[in-house]
Amino acid sequence: MKKASKYGVLFVDDQFETRSAYQLYFQRYLNFLTAKNQIEAMKILKEKYDFEIAVILVDLQLSDMKGDLSGLKLLKDCARQYPSIARILITGYINGHICLEAINSGTVQKMVAKPCLLENLEQLLYETLGGVIKNKTGRFS
Repeated sequence: MKKASKYGVLFVDDQFETRSAYQLYFQRYLNFLTAKNQIEAMKILKEKYDFEIAVILVDLQLSDMKGDLSGLKLLKDCARQYPSIARILITGYINGHICLEAINSGTVQKMVAKPCLLENLEQLLYETLGGVIKNKTGRFS
C-alpha cells in the first residue's frame, strides 16, 4: 500500500503506549498524527500540514478531562468546528445507549471496540479515508 499523501489521520488517546504502538504501525502507510488529550488534538487540527486531516480516531475515555465520556466531547467539538473530518470513536467501554446516541446525533460516524486487530482498524481507516476523498473530489483517489 502506498502512503496517502493528501490526507491524514489524527488519533487521540491518553495512553502513551497505545499512541506509540499505533503511530509505529500506521505511519508506514498513512500520514498519522497523535495527541494525548483534547487540547493537543484541537491544536493539531488548527495547524497547517502538507496534508489535510480527514479522519479523527478518538478513545472514549481521556483521563485528563472530567467525565468518562471526554472523548465524545472532543468528537462533538470536532463535529461542530470541523464538520468535514470523519469521526471514529474507539472504546473498550461499550454502552449501547451512549453508542446509539453518539451515532444518531451525528457526532460519530463509526465505532470500534477495543481491543481490535490493527489490520482491521487499518482497513476501516482506509475505507473511511476513501469515503472522505470521494465526498471531496467526487471520485476515489
